[in-house]
Amino acid sequence: MKLSPNTIFISLFFVMVFAGFAFPQLGPILKPFIAFLAGLTIFLSMITQRMEKIISSVFELRKIIIGLFFAFAIMPVICFFIAKTFFKNSPGLAIGLIVMGAVPCSKGAAIMWTGIIKGNSSLALILAVVSLCASVVITPFLILFFVGTIVSIDLTPIVLSLFEITIIPLVIAVLIMKKSKKVVSTISPYSTYLSLGAGLIVTLTAAAIASPVLMQEGVFSLFLNIAACGFCLAIGWLLCLFILPKFVYRMEDIVALGFTSVHKNLTISIIIIAALPLKYANGAVIPITFFLLQILTCFLIAPRLEAAISSEKLPFSHVLTLPEDQRKTILAIMRKNKFTLDEIAEETGRTKEEEKEILKELVKTGHLSEIRLGLRKYYKIAYERRSKRKLPLSMWL
Repeated sequence: MKLSPNTIFISLFFVMVFAGFAFPQLGPILKPFIAFLAGLTIFLSMITQRMEKIISSVFELRKIIIGLFFAFAIMPVICFFIAKTFFKNSPGLAIGLIVMGAVPCSKGAAIMWTGIIKGNSSLALILAVVSLCASVVITPFLILFFVGTIVSIDLTPIVLSLFEITIIPLVIAVLIMKKSKKVVSTISPYSTYLSLGAGLIVTLTAAAIASPVLMQEGVFSLFLNIAACGFCLAIGWLLCLFILPKFVYRMEDIVALGFTSVHKNLTISIIIIAALPLKYANGAVIPITFFLLQILTCFLIAPRLEAAISSEKLPFSHVLTLPEDQRKTILAIMRKNKFTLDEIAEETGRTKEEEKEILKELVKTGHLSEIRLGLRKYYKIAYERRSKRKLPLSMWL
């Protein structure tokens, strides 16, 4: 049986985590190299991108501002309050979660998942680059503001580390992209494997650093860690999916904004935690847990978001070929923004029971993957797409 690259990577990720816990003596040995490895991952993720894609999205200022606000205002506040709630007696884990909320997104993963779901990958790319650059200034002050309520902290090593692992690799990558296409074509085939290898070594280092302190605190702190990270991701995505539609009207853009603001960078957070006093080293386990839950979240919501994007892209010319009763219902939802049964029935002039049957038929045929009826009531009727793949039903936004 042939394993997919994703399966191999996740398996190796778990191997590195267990190896780090089993051999904590590796932490001090590998710690001096993690800044270089973090910078290498950012350099490799940047050098494989096309400059025209970045330039094409530079002028979407409103979306960029919304994305930065979500990433550096909403998520840090969520992580701070959850950290204060769950980790009252464990300052190391509290600091780890606060740091996780203050760092930018994982550039490569955000672009990859946005592309898989058929979201706006150009917007995801520019948001990832801008948030990486902005993090050099914003992240240290967020950490000072939130972590300063727990411990006194020196910003200088954090700022220098962020500059070293974000700005310098980005500048070098852009210069190489502009000056030497040959170098880019030579590096590109191996960039994914090199980046994953660097990320795995950083994970091993983080687990080894966190192991001694975490073992003292016991299994209960590990469960709290998983619950806290899960709450942060769940609240972040819920806010993203219910607030962003008020400001951004295309589902493709909402997907890009979600992956670049709710999801966070593993290596940068580990670098920052490693720069703190050793007694807070158990906070390094938070990025590992957060990263694993991010992967799980991606697998859970990807089919739903993809189906939502597909249903939004239903062409108007195709709507005209449907039976009149179905056409009226679709137009009531797509053009008039009617979502509840009462609203749809009022718009079409039919009864609620008649609308129920029409909605069921539309879902079965795949024209609408899921209809939102009221705030909490959903029709979840399984359907089979043309690709013959059974997919979970999407949220209708």
